Amino acid sequence: FGRDSAMELSRPAAVKTGTSNDNRDSWSVGYTPQIVTGVWMGNNNNHPMNDVTGLSGAAPIWHAIMEYVHTRDSLPRQEWLRPATITEQVVCQTSGLMPTRYCPPVRELFYVDPTLGIDTQPVQADTFWKNYSINACSGRLATASSPPGCVENVVYFDYPPDTRAWAQETGQRLPPSEYDTVDAGSPFSAVAIISPQPLARVRAQVEIRGNASDPNFASYRLDYGAGTQPDVWLQLGETSTESGRDIVIGTWDTTGLSDGAVYTLRLTMVRTDNSLETAPVSVTVDNLPPQVRLSEPTPGAAYQVGEDVYVALQAEPEDNVQIAYVEFYQDGEILTVSEEWPYTTRWEITDAGVYTFWAIAYDAAGNSAESERITITVGAG
Repeated sequence: FGRDSAMELSRPAAVKTGTSNDNRDSWSVGYTPQIVTGVWMGNNNNHPMNDVTGLSGAAPIWHAIMEYVHTRDSLPRQEWLRPATITEQVVCQTSGLMPTRYCPPVRELFYVDPTLGIDTQPVQADTFWKNYSINACSGRLATASSPPGCVENVVYFDYPPDTRAWAQETGQRLPPSEYDTVDAGSPFSAVAIISPQPLARVRAQVEIRGNASDPNFASYRLDYGAGTQPDVWLQLGETSTESGRDIVIGTWDTTGLSDGAVYTLRLTMVRTDNSLETAPVSVTVDNLPPQVRLSEPTPGAAYQVGEDVYVALQAEPEDNVQIAYVEFYQDGEILTVSEEWPYTTRWEITDAGVYTFWAIAYDAAGNSAESERITITVGAG
């Protein structure tokens, strides 16, 4: 309500107003370290008042009573005393986790009571504030093909999947969702990474194929770095002096890298005149398998032939990068493959018996996970 309202006293105080929807009740309840006062305003016959709110009705009376009582009793001005169990700590804004170099810091209060073994202070470093490479000229996520003069680093809060719809609806600041136009190059070029393709999802041991062929070929090497415009490059394997087209130019072990992060591969060919030619490709590393559960049918559910037509199956997969598809199974036989949300299917009831269902979810990198197995019973009717 701002300064100079009826809720502000000449000393530290806390106060809350309240108004019923039909203006029958106007409330103001507040306190100082010495006095607690509650004021209600309304008609004795319970008829609605005319535009009387907690702020305009009860609050001025609460204000007058509080000022009068403190003056009458010569109560000194007192500040709030913080309990010994309340501690202040710097954390990341929004997430409340431990600060990193990317997050805006804020000071928050936490409850700590060693005698009860309670400590609500965060210990995990923030993982939501992330640095994105953006092509400022296109407004999209940058790739290895983006013009260097257009690429800038911007920090965004990465909202969890189940809150992104809310973030969009409420106008939260979100990173771009699309990558910049990718120049995949030609598979016939003298220098090219043919596989993996640009923006591909990769996992585990990645075989890298490409071209390193030129009349003046001397050698080639393969490097990788974090992000779409790496500051640091790490060489994969040894420098090779064997040229060729569509050859295996290296194997990349991604198992120790950050899941869901973008990395860039770079093939560099050196000619006999010491000139260089490079071919970069950006990919997403994803070694983390998805999670999936069957929300339908209910375990142990009973159906009847002739009364029930089908059993509804619904899978709820989650992944840190992208779900590719979900397979539904019944007693070892695949029923169908669902590639879009909602991941559902129906199994037609024809015969009595006991049946078991499950689902397997695959992410875009090829990782998979199996749901729990749910058994249902179909009676003869």
